[in-house]
Amino acid sequence: FFIPVINSADDVFLMYQLAGGFGELPDNLLHYDHILHPWLGAILAALFRWQPNFNWYTGFFILCQYISWVMIARVLLHLFNRSSGLAVFFLLFLLAGVNGLQSLNLTSTTWVFSISIVISWIYFPRFVIIYFFLLLIAGSIRLQIPLIVTGLFISVQWNLKKISWWKSLFPLLAICISFFLLNLVQKKYYSKNIHEWDKSESLRQDLFYAFNRPKDMDKPDSLIFQNATEKAF
Repeated sequence: FFIPVINSADDVFLMYQLAGGFGELPDNLLHYDHILHPWLGAILAALFRWQPNFNWYTGFFILCQYISWVMIARVLLHLFNRSSGLAVFFLLFLLAGVNGLQSLNLTSTTWVFSISIVISWIYFPRFVIIYFFLLLIAGSIRLQIPLIVTGLFISVQWNLKKISWWKSLFPLLAICISFFLLNLVQKKYYSKNIHEWDKSESLRQDLFYAFNRPKDMDKPDSLIFQNATEKAF
């Protein structure tokens, strides 16, 4: 339990790049167009340059997990009495939280982080600015997940609180626009600082497309896979 494992090849690459594990100085040029935004990567890379003996990558995810479960506990204690709320919390933590901490990755961390933010937003709406800022951090870790979670939970808020549709729609639109701008900045940053980044990103997308589809030689998908792997290797 006290020695978490990074359970994702993407996470290992990101961590090594940020920490200078490939023999170069730590930097935030992480190549991916939708995960770990350069502004967040710049902070982690700076921390690795300042104190390389501490794993800031896993430390950041553990911090996100901790904040998430504190917010979930707060909501449960608001919904139930203290004993029932704590019982439900410990059950959820044993079923989901322990596994997330033992097998750290950016995807599972973003899921629990996003869910905790949005349910807190539903039950404690007066802290909306804080939640919006936290959602921007979640979107900077993995862009798609907080968008999905926000869309789902705004519909829940609409049903629970009986609020007008435009009050539900406005936060979603604001988040979508903010995430679009974040992603636009990320792509422009990589295009400017990584040689032929657009071509390499197109190749990665072809590989993702092919890996998730049948590789029957008679199907076009396999041709995409062959072409992409030939270019890559």
